[in-house]
Amino acid sequence: MTVLCSPSVRAAAFGFCLFHVLSITSAQAQCYFLECGSPPPPAPAPSPTPQPMPLPSSGRSYWNHNGSVMYLVVSGNKREFYYHRPRQGMIEEGVRSGTLLFSGYVSGNSYQGVAYFFSARCGPRPYNVNGPVQENGGRVTMAGAGTVINDRCQLVGTINDTLVFDFLYKE
Repeated sequence: MTVLCSPSVRAAAFGFCLFHVLSITSAQAQCYFLECGSPPPPAPAPSPTPQPMPLPSSGRSYWNHNGSVMYLVVSGNKREFYYHRPRQGMIEEGVRSGTLLFSGYVSGNSYQGVAYFFSARCGPRPYNVNGPVQENGGRVTMAGAGTVINDRCQLVGTINDTLVFDFLYKE
């Protein structure tokens, strides 16, 4: 796949595109953490991948996250957000229905746990996030420092990332 990014979205310090922010266009999302204009490096050794979970049969709640439809699995105070219908840009990065995006816990009015950045080239990368439940339970916002990688899938820095989940409906 050829990936083209405009110079305005290149990260000056690192020389590649950064796209896990909420206010991106779908065209920019296709560049999602890939170096712009360079051929892909050899595939890295497989890393631990969040395993898809079978879709629960009933009682699911559905949420919007950056244009993808997610479902929330609740067990006691454990909370997990899975992709139900990933947007096209995430599909291109290897995300499928049932792919885990967040795993953690709720304590009071706050979530905390591990979220993942996804890259078809480099695989999923975990990072810690936390944040409040808002709007009478209709929104969950979490933030953390995600990893920035180069074209060889090597860590070169971090980027502040915010994940927002807006409630859609419950079965």
